[in-house]
Amino acid sequence: MLDGVTPHPNGPRKGSHAGQEHRYRPRRSRGPSQPCRGTAHLSHHSQPDRQVWLQEFGAAPQWIPAAAIPEFAEASIAAALTCGRLWGITWWASHDIDRGLTGFADLEYELGLLTTANEPKPTGQHLARVIDHLRDHPPTPAPRTTALLLDGTHAPDWSFADRFFSLIDQGTHPAIVLAAHRDDPAHLEGRGITEIIES
Repeated sequence: MLDGVTPHPNGPRKGSHAGQEHRYRPRRSRGPSQPCRGTAHLSHHSQPDRQVWLQEFGAAPQWIPAAAIPEFAEASIAAALTCGRLWGITWWASHDIDRGLTGFADLEYELGLLTTANEPKPTGQHLARVIDHLRDHPPTPAPRTTALLLDGTHAPDWSFADRFFSLIDQGTHPAIVLAAHRDDPAHLEGRGITEIIES
């Protein structure tokens, strides 16, 4: 049971350098929620009983307007929670990085849920409210009776991702099945899959 979103512990660094569809879309993406959904279900393709830990997701203000990041975070978490066996979620970073420290890519300085002074940022405040709501109203994972077939001889490419996202656009919550399990009734039945779609 998900009990919150754990931030990646950057910490407020100081001192010397320690060395459903969304209107803001990164290139080649169908929105913030779908990559989380796809990543979680890709990890299930060989071990159906394995718990999933969605790690280090987030958005930088260089990618989408800062005011949209709280909405992005909530939509992404809502999508991830449609996946069964979700153990936890980790936001990209706990804290911003002090800009007096050099050597980081520009986008890395403002990824935190907290400022360098340990004050909650709008996204951190929003996620706290979302988590409180989810604790009182835990979601039910979506059934996934339809699966997209993945050839296990090579990594999935953008054409596979586009096919996966097109199913989501049609209102389907797809699973992913390796070609090696295509004719394994026990595997398919254990995951509740009744339809396989060629990719």
